[in-house]
Formats: sequence, C-alpha cells, structure tokens
Amino acid sequence: MNTSPIQLINRPSIDTSAWDACVARSPNRLVYGLSWYLDAVTPAKGWRWAGLVIPGSDGNYVAVMPVPLRRKYGQWVVHQPLFCQFLDVYSDEPSVDIDAFFSCLLQHFRYGSVLHLARIPAGLSGTVQLRTAYTDVLALPAGDEFSQTHYSADRRRQLRRAQQQGWQRWPATDPTLMIQWFKNYHAQQIAGGVGDWAYDVLHGLTQALLRRRLATLYYVSDVASQKAQAGALVVQAFGRMIYLFNAATPAGRAGQARAWLLDRILRETHPPAVFDFESPEVPAVARFYQEFGAHPVPYYILRWNRLTKVGQWVRRLVLIIMNNGQWLM
Repeated sequence: MNTSPIQLINRPSIDTSAWDACVARSPNRLVYGLSWYLDAVTPAKGWRWAGLVIPGSDGNYVAVMPVPLRRKYGQWVVHQPLFCQFLDVYSDEPSVDIDAFFSCLLQHFRYGSVLHLARIPAGLSGTVQLRTAYTDVLALPAGDEFSQTHYSADRRRQLRRAQQQGWQRWPATDPTLMIQWFKNYHAQQIAGGVGDWAYDVLHGLTQALLRRRLATLYYVSDVASQKAQAGALVVQAFGRMIYLFNAATPAGRAGQARAWLLDRILRETHPPAVFDFESPEVPAVARFYQEFGAHPVPYYILRWNRLTKVGQWVRRLVLIIMNNGQWLM
C-alpha cells in the first residue's frame, strides 16, 4: 500500500475524478461520499467541505475521507450537513487505518460540532463524545421473490386499507410541492425549526440527483380527485436505495399514502439490494419502518472540543455577542 501521509486538501484543490473513483472502488461506497453530492449538500453560505486524502503515486487517491465544515463562532468547525446521514473513510485498500484518519482530523480541527460516521475509530480520547444512532435497513437477497411475509400483521392490515383509497403514483421532477407540505405539516415537530436555506439545499440536491438519473421523485394522488397528497424522493446508487425525503398532507397521512408508496417501491426493487429508510431519531418513525421488516443498523455521532483556553474564550465571546451580551454559563 502507498504509505504517503494523509493530507488535508481544500475543496478547490481536490481532483474530483480521482476522489469519486476512490469512493466508487471502496467496498463501503455510498452516494454520500461522492464529490458532487457533497457539493450539493454544502452550497449554503457558511458551509463547505474538505478532504483528508492519501495520494497515490499514479495521480489517483488511495483513500479519502470527507470533512464537512460549517462556519460557527468565527471559525470553521466540523459539522454534518443535512441529507447526508453518515460518512466514512473510503478505500479499496484493506490496510488503510481509519484511526489514522480520525487522528489527523482532530489535529486539523480542534472543534467538532457533530460528525456522523459509519464506523467508529478505536481508542477515542476523553475529549470525544460518542453516541450510537440507528438507521433502519431492509436487505433484499438475490433470487427471492418479494413477499409481504416480513411485514408486521398491522402493516399488512394498514396496506389493505390504503389500497381501498385508490392511490396512484407518478414520477415528477419538481420537489416544490413536497417541500411545501413539509413546511406546513412536519417542520413544526423539529426542535429549533427548519431554515429556508435547508429547503434550498434539498431542491438543489434533488436536481443534482435527477440529472444523474440516481433518484426518482414520486407523488401519490387519489384516483377520484387526481390531487397529490404525498411525495417521496428515493435515491438509488451502488446497490443501495435511500428513502431520502418524504412528506404528506393530512389526507395523505390518514390514508397511508406513504406506506402504500413504500410497498410499491419495495415490490419493484431488483435484488440483491439494500433499502435504507434513513430513519430519523424518532422512535415512532423507526417502529413504522420496522413494520416493513427493516432492522436497525448503527452509525456513530461524534462531538469534540479540544480548543485551547484562548479558543474557548473566543468561542464564549462570540456566543455572548450572538445572545445580546448575556453571558452564557
């Protein structure tokens, strides 16, 4: 294996062809790690990303790790972007040490607001806080014909009721209607609310995915009125389908429109494949997905603060200014 030291490379200097080829060769490849996807989820002011890279002698990259960054407290800190559930070190070299990448990350960035990783580095220091979260995944093995037998009895019963609603689906290219439903009927349940910039990110990401034919945007309407009542954006890349975003009207929720749509998508997924429901940390939502036969798979949420005393003082000063001069304990 190439033994070049890990380098921190800012986004403008990253060779995107070499980066994306490295991600694509990796056995743990995910769409979240591709350069254009990272661009799409960090376009807003105060956001950017960099990369930790082991360069190869032939101009390729041996291993890469995305580093998402957000401007906070007057400095760039590590911060997980929206619509990017977790990241990883990507390489087809088995001997690549993910611990070395994480150590390098801590050396370059003394403050980690939040970072989601698919794998946990060993030997974390006491300055790093670790919490385990879960996404719900349904594996569809090759050769098996789809069956609802892995659904819960309640889910099968609800789907029979949903079938009576006369739902129909159709592909689309504009997520505006789904975004508006989310603003009206879902955003209030999110602590701290949702900024308009987040919807702009989703709109741009949707277009980036559709241009590359890596996603389908579905709307669901009832046959009688032809009025859309639910929608979902589903990504498909590297043998993994991701239920990236969804929303519904009160009528769509009452009529189980999203459950009906999920059942149709699962029926048409060609195995072998993995369907990732990309579960939020909401127990009721996780239970809903598990009724389709999904099982929880862990990922890891890390935070750290290794700021010097001066850095801590500056951060507190910025917080004071942001909170109208009120000293925060």
